[in-house]
Parts: sequence; structure tokens; C-alpha cells
Amino acid sequence: MSYTLADATLPQLKAALNALTGILAKVKTHAEENSISSTTSSAGSSPRTCSPVLPSLHRLRRRRQVRRPLLRRRTPVYSRDDTNSFPAFEALIAQAKAAVEGADAALIAANADTEVPVNLGPDRKVNMAAKGYAEGYTLPNVYFHLMTTYSIARSKGVPLGKMDYLVPFIGKWVGM
Repeated sequence: MSYTLADATLPQLKAALNALTGILAKVKTHAEENSISSTTSSAGSSPRTCSPVLPSLHRLRRRRQVRRPLLRRRTPVYSRDDTNSFPAFEALIAQAKAAVEGADAALIAANADTEVPVNLGPDRKVNMAAKGYAEGYTLPNVYFHLMTTYSIARSKGVPLGKMDYLVPFIGKWVGM
């Protein structure tokens, strides 16, 4: 059995979304226990604390930026205006999870070598194979933004530990 691009990416995206779900739950609990408004954006814990990660997750599915090298699905474009409450964030994460769950592994494998345009800044566009995009751009961005979300939440006093980040990734391998 061969190891495909879908095998390398989809479980990682699922784990990242599960980690984000857990972090958001702790942010929400922290906000409730400390009487912090659920729409706080400048201080304390709020759904905005988690906002850095979703652009990377949704970037996978944005038609304008990438011609869907992985998921090839139509979904709404991410907007920070859509994330002003916990229910809105939970719905956005559920939407991203559904897209990853519904991804066609065979289609991802078939398109692994397809060239896709990637914006690397305002004046820099490159073409790269979808597998390079996934391994060198998408997954590192997802990890970066997930860790940033985790770090911001911790800096706001949300009681998070290393295992809150790691268990969604390693749990299935160690019986957790």
C-alpha cells in the first residue's frame, strides 16, 4: 500500500481542527468562568483569540488564491467578520471539518503533481506542484497559526498545556 498526499495531509488537517476545537472550548470556558464578554477582542479571552488559525485552514479551500489543489470544493471564503462569537467560530470549524472529511483522497492523489499558482506576497506569485504546496506551504501555515492561537490563548490566561496541542495529533497512536 502506498502512502499518498491525502494520507500525509488529511489526518494532519483533521488533528489541527480537533486541536483548535479543544483550544476554543477552553477559551470559552475561561471566558465564562471569568465573566469575560464572548465578543471581547482587545483583552481577555474571546473567540478572536482563535482567529489566527482559520485563514490557513480555509486557504486550502479558497478558489481565488489556490485552485483547490487538495480539496477541490466550493465553500464560503473566510472572513474575520464571521468570527465574532463562539457559536460563529464553532460553526466555522465544523464547516472546515466537514470539508476535510468530505475530501476525495483519490482526487488529491491524482492531482499531487498538478501545478498550482501560489501567492507568496503582494509582488510574488509562483507555481508549484500541489504536493509541494501541501507539504511546504499549507501544513506549515496550519501548524504556525494553530501554535499562535494556542500561544495567544495561554498569554490571555487560558489554562492550556502541551497535551492540549499534542493529543489530537498523537492520541490515536498512544491510546489517548
